[in-house]
Amino acid sequence: MLLAFAVWCIFCETLFRRQTPANDETFLQAVRRLASPNGDIVLAYVDSAYLDMAENFFKTSLKPHRIRNVLFVASDRRCCRKLRQRHGVACYVLCEDTQASEHTTYGESGFISKMNYRTDVILEAIEHGYTVLHTDTDMVYVKNPLKHINCSRGCDLAILVERGMTHNAGFVYVRPTERGISLYRQMRNLSIVEPTMDDQNQLNKAIIRMKKSRLFNYVRLPNSSFSSGIVYFEEGERMFANDNPSSDIVVIHNNWIVSKEAKIYRFKEHLMWLVDENGYYSKLSAKYLTYDNPLEFKNRTSTLAEERLALRNAFAIGQILRRVVILPSFHCGENERNNMHCALNSFYRIYDFDAAFGRRYREHMFLHNQMVPKAITRSLSDIFRIVSSASKKAIRRDPNKYRQKVQQLHAKSAAGPTSVEIKQWFGKSTEAVLRFDHLYGAFHAFASESEQAAFDNLIQRGFVDATYRQKP
Repeated sequence: MLLAFAVWCIFCETLFRRQTPANDETFLQAVRRLASPNGDIVLAYVDSAYLDMAENFFKTSLKPHRIRNVLFVASDRRCCRKLRQRHGVACYVLCEDTQASEHTTYGESGFISKMNYRTDVILEAIEHGYTVLHTDTDMVYVKNPLKHINCSRGCDLAILVERGMTHNAGFVYVRPTERGISLYRQMRNLSIVEPTMDDQNQLNKAIIRMKKSRLFNYVRLPNSSFSSGIVYFEEGERMFANDNPSSDIVVIHNNWIVSKEAKIYRFKEHLMWLVDENGYYSKLSAKYLTYDNPLEFKNRTSTLAEERLALRNAFAIGQILRRVVILPSFHCGENERNNMHCALNSFYRIYDFDAAFGRRYREHMFLHNQMVPKAITRSLSDIFRIVSSASKKAIRRDPNKYRQKVQQLHAKSAAGPTSVEIKQWFGKSTEAVLRFDHLYGAFHAFASESEQAAFDNLIQRGFVDATYRQKP
């Protein structure tokens, strides 16, 4: 392992100091060309597995604030080529990593390997006199952070702080001082001695050592402005866009949640996702359906069960009508959140949900995204209610909470309508968005037994229980 890392260090040294077929300049030439007049450079590591995350970061954070002193550093050519072609951004190919297209999560060996690249990149820049803002791409800059980081003369480092005393290696502003350079040299040495240690643990261990020197001067950025995922989303009780808005926020880190799929979903519910891959938002020919979860039942278990059945019904109706399901919000039902509505990731594992349903669904906030055409958002049907014995039973549990003018359609069976009835009622609907007030008891079965069996299997694969942070 030590020999392999030594070879990697020599390889890195070579890549930093020469041009390659993938780059028309050296790393330092790129940094020199892009750095601001005062020597600031923003460095962001990216690979093909997280290309869409990097694109979203560019669209939500760099472009709006006109932050141009940015260099993406990639571990594969494909990633750099696409960033250059699509957005005209500067990208330096550090190497060709065989794991570049593999999704990795915090703590995995592949993740550690990728993150350790960053230490060498940052160290190379600061050793040559540049001040580096190193940033992850699963972030949104609400404001330009370079204008809000108070770390000037005499300051070695400014850093985003996680819950407690943990320093986040994903957002670090490090100046080319003797102590700033020493910190990152210690991190590199730790990666050699303990190759299974990721860069965040290296950073925290190195800071503990450096703090013993009274000369080391660093700034812990305030959580109220530079927020981790647990601070902004969880402690801030923000499930959807516009929940508890704050004018103090500068940077939001979408961490403390497992899997890339869950990160993207959470960004979407907060209107922080601007990647329109394959017309995800903009497709004019797409048809959708929406519904609500207006009722709370006798207890949390009953409410979750009814809402689970309603979600199943939504996907069944969507499959029959070839419409995409726009998710409702769900009742949280937890002590401090009794009056809140929760997002899908509070109950289901997004990784499995995406694998099963893919493009069959959209986030709750979908119609509010700026990329959805007005031709879609303005093409709304009347509001329908499917009436069956099951739906009547659900509504009777709390009739005072249910007051809405709707068009009622009565199922022939007490258990709910079949796929044949659904087609008869809605098969010729031309509106882009078909609206239901609820879907309690709104579907019974497909006419085809084989289609029913396949659908049941799909639901079983997609509805995997999880906690908000996506732990099983």
